[in-house]
Amino acid sequence: MENAEFLGYKFNTDFLYYLFVGRPRTTKSSIDENMNKRIKLLKQNCQRLKNTKDSSPIFSRGIPVANTMSTHHICKVPKCGSTFWTEVFLTLNNVTHVDNLGNLTRDMIHVELQEKIVSRNLNARSSDTLLIISRDPWKRVYSAYMDKIYQLQTAYRDQIKQMVGKRRGYCGEVPTFEQFLKYIVDQSKYNLLDPHWRPISSLCRVCRYSYKYIMKMESFEEDSAYVLNKILPKNSDKKKALFSKLTDKQDYLKGLVRMFTSRFLAMKDNCLSFIDTMKRLWYLLQSQGLLSDRVNFSASLFLQLSAVNEKEITELFVMKSKEMILSNAEEQQQRNRHFREAYASVDVNVLLNIQKVYEHDFRLFGYNMHLTLD
Repeated sequence: MENAEFLGYKFNTDFLYYLFVGRPRTTKSSIDENMNKRIKLLKQNCQRLKNTKDSSPIFSRGIPVANTMSTHHICKVPKCGSTFWTEVFLTLNNVTHVDNLGNLTRDMIHVELQEKIVSRNLNARSSDTLLIISRDPWKRVYSAYMDKIYQLQTAYRDQIKQMVGKRRGYCGEVPTFEQFLKYIVDQSKYNLLDPHWRPISSLCRVCRYSYKYIMKMESFEEDSAYVLNKILPKNSDKKKALFSKLTDKQDYLKGLVRMFTSRFLAMKDNCLSFIDTMKRLWYLLQSQGLLSDRVNFSASLFLQLSAVNEKEITELFVMKSKEMILSNAEEQQQRNRHFREAYASVDVNVLLNIQKVYEHDFRLFGYNMHLTLD
């Protein structure tokens, strides 16, 4: 049993890891075991669903969108680490050099460059290595709301109008989280769900194809590192660069700020003022634990910028994030607090309907259908 010294005392390293990270250390053997359990659970539940009338999408042929490298494929699931894993496949396919990863915007990653590695309606062979990332449906739909709807992204203007019950206009009213959930329930009746909140089981045809690795957002760093070790040669430059990016929270923060700032500056018909946009972005970062709740938003910070551009704004957010750095445990607590607050005011009947929409995801990936806000 390994020990380390802290404050003049010797402690078991597993205890220190739990103390500072907020969860038990995961060993390679335990990840092996978890992966096997996930695959077994998926296969067992797929077998049970085989003859049910409402399960056809999960058995359908052809994965709608997958990133590909030779015989390795990952089903692209929005709001499940898709940016990082698209970067992985861009790197493995030599579409971009590892040294250039920090210069790629999210729009470049998901639109321009992805077209060079994407396979649509992929009919994977049994010998191929298939990867997938799952996420607790309750958390995934909240993340989608904060990213796409709360930020009033113009790409979603038609959906937003439907959520708030407007035939005309788009500006001035942000859908509540409950309105967003009701919209999901209504759209699910016609199989019209946007990929950012469509059930993963449907997106990835999980009962049609054999997935070798099932990663989870709840253990994203550990699972991603495990799979990278499996598919990349030892001590490669690509592997080192990707491992560094995987754990770089500042890089992730910068990517979000750059994306929303560049989109705001590029649009001529913005619904929100510059200050309102920055305030919403501030709250988004707090909801993800990237910026402490104890660091208060101040409009004057942005009004005092020497120039309103992507670089200046990103530097400001990075500076404020460093004022009060959260431990991993504190970050998780803050994320959970925002999550609980969002669901606390949602009508129970809406929650029950959301359960039905994502029932396959809950069961196939082993998530709790019952929302707990304790």
